[in-house]
Formats: sequence, C-alpha cells, structure tokens
Amino acid sequence: MEMNTELTQSIIEASAGDPLLGTALHSAALRAGMQPWGLIQGDLHAMYDMAEGMANKATEKLRHFLKDIAQDCCDDPVIIVNTKSWKSFKSKSKRKDGPGGVHDVLRSSIIVNSKSEVHKVADKMKEKADLFEVDFKKDSNDMGYRGSYHFKIFFRGFIVEIQVLTKDLYAAKEAQHHAYEVYRELLPADYENDAEYKFLRDKVNRVFDLASEEKRKK
Repeated sequence: MEMNTELTQSIIEASAGDPLLGTALHSAALRAGMQPWGLIQGDLHAMYDMAEGMANKATEKLRHFLKDIAQDCCDDPVIIVNTKSWKSFKSKSKRKDGPGGVHDVLRSSIIVNSKSEVHKVADKMKEKADLFEVDFKKDSNDMGYRGSYHFKIFFRGFIVEIQVLTKDLYAAKEAQHHAYEVYRELLPADYENDAEYKFLRDKVNRVFDLASEEKRKK
C-alpha cells in the first residue's frame, strides 16, 4: 500500500472523525501490510520517530518471544534484535511503498548451528507467531539472504522482520553487508537491472551457497 493514496487519506480522516472506526481501519490496513506510522499526518521524521518509539518499546518483548521459540528446538541459539537507523529508514522508504511499507524497523536474527535447526526454528515460528509473510530464500537472488528463512510477523501492533539462519550464513552476510549497502547507494534507482550489480550479486550468492553446505576443511 502506498502512502498518500486516497485510501490512506480516508483512513486518516476517518480516524479523526470516529475513533472506533479509525481503530478498525488501522487494523485492516496493518493486515494488508501498512505500518501504523504510514497512517499519520506528518513528515518523514515524524513517521520515523513513531516507528522508532514502537520498536524500542517492543525490543525486549520480541527478544524473549524469539528466545522461547529457539530454545525449544536448538542448542545455544543467538538472538540479535535491533532498530533500523534513520538513514536506512529514509533510503528504504524511497525504494518501498513509502514509510508505511518499511517492515524491518524492528528486525531480528535467530542464529543457529545447522540447517536442520534453521528448519526446526522455522516450523516453531509458523506454529507460534502471528504470520504476515514467510519466505525461505533457498535459491533467492536477493544478495545477502540466500539460504535463510525470512518471517514478517505481527507483533505489538506492527510488523517486524525475523531472519533465521546458520552461524556461517550470518558471518557471510555481515562480511558483505556494508559493501553491498554502499554499492547500492551509488547505483541508479533500477539497480537490480544493472549488469555490474548482477555480477556482484552472483558472486556474493556463491559465497552463501558455499556457507550453506556446512563443509569444513580437516
């Protein structure tokens, strides 16, 4: 859903005139993928302030929720939870359907030891979480994510993103992430069709394929 459409404006106006109707419309919009900060009057800074505030309040509750899930099915899982920066929020708002389409303001990684544990955690997530979207990036061309599970779930009144991946995949992802972000900022808006980007993406995905094989030199 795009910000500043007639539908978004109608929801904003309805919320001001009828709080009960507004609550129902906000809930319906969220279920369709529109984050609450996409439905307020204000500039991008105001929307980020609201998003950051909601994320900060939910951080520890999300950490405990994910820890309970992961500890049920694997040994020594690592849970990382963080909040998207203003710079990243601003950039992604341009690439997605406006600020209301940014689903990873609060995002988390569940890092486990093996691919079998990845699938066990994913199965438990499907059972316990209020799901918006599930994506297993088995053969994905999304640079930096291949071999991981991505969940978007409804949590504390907004959508949060959770990745489930092995330690090797997480290490590979972290090693290339900064270079990828810088490279993407230098490319045109349609960077995904850029030949150099595709070349780099294929090389990075090869690293992720190797990391996911779980092989070690003796």
